[in-house]
Amino acid sequence: MVHFYSFLNSNFKKEKKINKNFSEFKIRYLHKGTGEAIGNLIRKTLFSCIEGYAIEKIFFKNFNEFSYLPGLNKDLTEIILNIKNVCLKLKKYRKIKIKFSLKGPKIFYAKNISNKFCSIINGEKKIFEFKDKKKLKFYFKIGKGIGYNDVRKNYNGNNEILIDSYYCPIRKVYFKIKNKRYYENLYLGIKTNLTISPKKAFKKSLNIIRKTFFFKKKKVLYKKNFLIIKKKLFSKKILNIFMKKNIFFYGDITYKFLRKNFSKLDIKKILKILNK
Repeated sequence: MVHFYSFLNSNFKKEKKINKNFSEFKIRYLHKGTGEAIGNLIRKTLFSCIEGYAIEKIFFKNFNEFSYLPGLNKDLTEIILNIKNVCLKLKKYRKIKIKFSLKGPKIFYAKNISNKFCSIINGEKKIFEFKDKKKLKFYFKIGKGIGYNDVRKNYNGNNEILIDSYYCPIRKVYFKIKNKRYYENLYLGIKTNLTISPKKAFKKSLNIIRKTFFFKKKKVLYKKNFLIIKKKLFSKKILNIFMKKNIFFYGDITYKFLRKNFSKLDIKKILKILNK
């Protein structure tokens, strides 16, 4: 079976790509009853702790939130809903202000927001259509954050139109558990909005969990995680000690463990086998 520390650091997590923004991870050899707890822990960290980008504020010159905008084919509420669905990513800074001036008639797409500091993923998204021949001046404020931010947190007292910003780049997370005789496997599916790959999001969530529990780095003798029981290289005495201490992988063997439980001759034998 697998200890919690070795689960975070080991490489027995397999990825199965379904789409560019959707993939499934297989985590093997977990203790019975721990799969559901680990699945819930990863799911909650993905939704609440991974950083993303969103448009926080809009400003139209000489217009308020409740005033009518001449020349536009949609209400402000519909425009705000379209802006919320824009997937974007900042390259350098945490916050950016982008100014625009439109001459009608013209359709404003999401790709018109992109510049050297900001990249748009769903550029074909239509935000609004400006039919008037006059100039329309406005700007967007884009920010980086975690989870969900209410309008009250973004309020500064200006005439800016505030938006409930949803920063999280994760769209869907699910997990399944398959029971085996002595262990269980966890299948974790992650779907993103393409601002981050599912593999990167999964790795970030594991790093966040590792930091919260303040684990110290262990000196691992052997990086690969093959089962010891299958390869009958050790004597019965050594194998029995491994079984009692719940060590089934080479990656779980450390110098401290060997010094506490084995003699100097046994340690030399184990190190020779590991070096081969």
